[in-house]
Amino acid sequence: MIEFLTVENGPTDLPIRLTANGVTVPKGDLGAMHASRQRAVVNQVRKAILAEQLGFHYFFMTEHHFQPEGAEFSPNPLLMSAAIATRTRRLRIGQLANILPWHHPVRLAEQAAMVDVLSGGRLEFGVGRGAQPRETEVFGQVYGSTAGDEMRSRAYYDECLEIIIKAWTEPSFSYQGQFYTIPPTWTPHHHPMTIEYFSQPEVGRRVEDVLQLGEPTGVPSGIRSHATRLKELSVFPQPLQKPHPQLWQPNVRNMSSLRRSARAGINVIFLTIEPDRVREEVEAYHQEAEKSGFPDYRQRGAFRYGWDSERKRGVVHAAEVYIVDHGIGSREQFELAGQHLWGYLGGFAPPSATGGPPVHRPRLCGSVQQLVDEIMRVKEIGQYDDFPCGVLFGGPGCTWEEEQEQMHAFADEIMPVLARECGGTPELPAPEVEW
Repeated sequence: MIEFLTVENGPTDLPIRLTANGVTVPKGDLGAMHASRQRAVVNQVRKAILAEQLGFHYFFMTEHHFQPEGAEFSPNPLLMSAAIATRTRRLRIGQLANILPWHHPVRLAEQAAMVDVLSGGRLEFGVGRGAQPRETEVFGQVYGSTAGDEMRSRAYYDECLEIIIKAWTEPSFSYQGQFYTIPPTWTPHHHPMTIEYFSQPEVGRRVEDVLQLGEPTGVPSGIRSHATRLKELSVFPQPLQKPHPQLWQPNVRNMSSLRRSARAGINVIFLTIEPDRVREEVEAYHQEAEKSGFPDYRQRGAFRYGWDSERKRGVVHAAEVYIVDHGIGSREQFELAGQHLWGYLGGFAPPSATGGPPVHRPRLCGSVQQLVDEIMRVKEIGQYDDFPCGVLFGGPGCTWEEEQEQMHAFADEIMPVLARECGGTPELPAPEVEW
């Protein structure tokens, strides 16, 4: 079986030019870039709608902020997911990722659960730590996370994810960690309605579980009339998917992170395809999962090698694809877009020992047949049982009209061939929510 995933990274549609210093930049002033980002908001929803119409199974968005350079854009993937949820019926909607050190975990749990409810249980919840200081230092300072201390960042990530899972799965909960005490121990809450509600035997929690009842304070009325403190809280809504949506984590080439994800039951999507590493990455994930008893959020046991289309579990490799065939596409534009994106990302990573770029990311460009051959080669190298075909369309300088042309050509000429080669595609489920 084969499933099709597309990832939206949000590059600008402004033309890209090469400066005299050999650096790529978008054409236009800041006003033009702001207008470009406004178009992107609408076009990302349109792209998801089109992806469903063309037979894609998943639509993922990244989270990125503050980029006049135009390489990436998606400041609120959950808000976009909510918009997409109301305009689609079957497409599974994910984020790559919600960057946990930039968010309060309880607020993030609420927002993600709302997307799951609005979509009828179609949320795929992506989590990550972030890498760009311009983003992390702006948002992380509120929550005590920083790009300059990897151990602190990871500790925050772990705690944040633990809180989100508790909020999604426990009807009423408390938490005490290094970064958060939820609810804060000083929270006053002598509310007669709360006391009366939890005094009922059938609600599942007792008054003494939720409140630490205190003596009168002398305040005539209200929540401060007694020295009562809140001990637990409930987060509403909880997701429709039980016990919670599948978790995902993006990866570039971090094997230790890959193994941690396998042990935690988190799917991994590599935003790179390096043929000499695909087999190693798939094998490492599966071996680590097997060694840990195949961790899974629904405890369904062993899953198929590489990817399991029934359980929706495993490893995905995604690549930028660009068809230069049948009179569409410009190889020069594709190369310039890649130079711009990877030139931007390369500025945040140390150079390799050879002085070259820190990550080599082959990008699939060519005729229909060449792309079919390259994608099937990834499946064969990874020795996938079922195959998750992950693709990115467009790039810096690519217009919405060009993206549509590429998506239609891929769906019309490449997807049917891949489906035949891989034994078909799973049926998209009937919608659970009607508008």
